[in-house]
Amino acid sequence: MRFHLFVIFIFCSFVNLFSQAGSTAFSLPEIQMSTLMMGAGGSGVSLPINDAIGYYINPAQLGINPQTQFSLYQMTEKANWLKFFVSDMTISNNAASVQYDLHNSLWGLPLSFGVGYMHTKLSYGRFVRTFETGPEVLGYYYPSDQFTGISFAAGYHSWFDASLGITRKSCVSSLYSNAEMRITAYDFGGMFRLPYSFNDVAVGNTLSIIPKTSFTVGTAITNVGDDVEYNNSGYKDPLSRKSYLGYTVHIGADIRSGENKINFFEYYFTAEADAYLVKRDTTGRFTYTGVYYGLRPLENLIGLRPTKYVSVHNGHVLSFFETVYYSTGTERTGSINSLIRSSDALVISTEGLSKILAGITGNKVLGLIANHLVFEYHNSTVHFAYPEEPYSGIGDSDFKGIVFRLKNFNLFF
Repeated sequence: MRFHLFVIFIFCSFVNLFSQAGSTAFSLPEIQMSTLMMGAGGSGVSLPINDAIGYYINPAQLGINPQTQFSLYQMTEKANWLKFFVSDMTISNNAASVQYDLHNSLWGLPLSFGVGYMHTKLSYGRFVRTFETGPEVLGYYYPSDQFTGISFAAGYHSWFDASLGITRKSCVSSLYSNAEMRITAYDFGGMFRLPYSFNDVAVGNTLSIIPKTSFTVGTAITNVGDDVEYNNSGYKDPLSRKSYLGYTVHIGADIRSGENKINFFEYYFTAEADAYLVKRDTTGRFTYTGVYYGLRPLENLIGLRPTKYVSVHNGHVLSFFETVYYSTGTERTGSINSLIRSSDALVISTEGLSKILAGITGNKVLGLIANHLVFEYHNSTVHFAYPEEPYSGIGDSDFKGIVFRLKNFNLFF
């Protein structure tokens, strides 16, 4: 019994520490798993970048970019999470996705679609079971939260880009042998982008620069599902339901030399707010609120200030020659927990390097690799800080992963 109470205490403390709405359950899906977006302050609802697991928060990501590719993402090691709280608490994640652009197919339609798979597991570490009468070890248990998600999105591409997406998540929370929960939850998302490319600017006789810009808005609502109840206990907690709203401003430029073109610079600024959609009264009873409950666009998205129940993310993403990507940003919560998380990420990709080598050498094998194969290394660090004791000045969490991407293939339809 003493072990059971301790596990429940750890679980509830973890939930309350990071949920501004108080006691909500199964908050694991709130942790952004895209390393590049994690580096940009944990944002991701409106960032239209080509990321292997960019659809983790907003499934509409799978349809916003008209492209044909297959992507695999795998964390190379488990990431320590909140090690100040439980020393061996870890997160692991892997994902796969397929996107297809129908404009370049035989149909020639201005549509695209994407399907994604992801699995994320949060392990709370090893807990010792002892007898109630003494310190003798009875056994060990390894509580965890995990979910498997299947995502789908469809996009339309004309003078603007628009996408809608949905994710179905099968969630399992296991605190100990007699306390397990299984539910199904859904995420819904949408994105809208206005792109614009300027006229070519000649640089010498063979080179030209193509400046470009875009403005994107995105929104999502996550964890829509039944209340959480362990083993028909009769006590229910609300699922950690949240809504997201954000925008991204982008500038960049391509270099063209004959038929060869490479993106040599891009910059994204993104700002977003997420709001907990759970409200409790003075008796402890809860209700789910409206989609944008408590969100103040001018204060949260323009002033970048958090408010009660609303967290604010802002981030910057830079890329050079489709080879080096760097992101940095912060997340600030409202008045209840006063959490500040800063973060940064570095991604190294073979995409731009292979294009450059193929263009310089004219080698057909390198050209084939440049047109179809990409490998990436991802590294992101999250820095935690609380202005209040006892958690002030607490440590970092590192996320590392690799990506394999097969692109520009033809399905013959």
